[in-house]
Amino acid sequence: IDQGIEHGPVDAFYATDHPEMLDIHYQVDYIAELLHEGLVGATALPRRTANLLCKKYPHLSKDVILKLNHGNNLNKDLEPSQAIYATSQDAANMGGVGFTIYPGSSKQDEMINYFGKVQDCKPKNVKTVLWSYPRGGDFEENSMKTVMHAAYIAAQLEPDVIKVKLPFNARSSSDVNNVIKAACGIPVIFSGGAYTGPDLVLKEAK
Repeated sequence: IDQGIEHGPVDAFYATDHPEMLDIHYQVDYIAELLHEGLVGATALPRRTANLLCKKYPHLSKDVILKLNHGNNLNKDLEPSQAIYATSQDAANMGGVGFTIYPGSSKQDEMINYFGKVQDCKPKNVKTVLWSYPRGGDFEENSMKTVMHAAYIAAQLEPDVIKVKLPFNARSSSDVNNVIKAACGIPVIFSGGAYTGPDLVLKEAK
């Protein structure tokens, strides 16, 4: 539920099929319902939503991944970057922290170096999920070659889980498996990508 920061509350919530998600109380209850029913294994949330959910449903705190940094699209002319909204210490009672790096961006070293500090300072019981999304360079951001590179870069930082985009030119399960191999044995989650219909979602999952 970081879309409200990334894309703004209108595009993320209000102008969708579920405008009620704009109401933070509905949002927290809905996420809790998904967790209670076992429909998701964990939830990555920005700071305010994470804190409210943990306060109302403390027994779900270990299922929360606190997203530490965010970008936004208010100024598309700016170099791709992420601002820090929380620290790993803020997630001491939660299950994990999430962090994004943009390999290829002029800000990549700053983001990678900060994630090293996250790894050093996080509480021992807190897991790390690293979003690795190449941006800002002279390359196809979601090609097989670039996504494999993103997974390999992320793996050297040794997070508990790596999140990358699904390559647009993946032709088979063996192509996707090459991305997983590039992650050097660290579990990989693929981003859901752009909104699409259920038939294409099922095809991509297969």
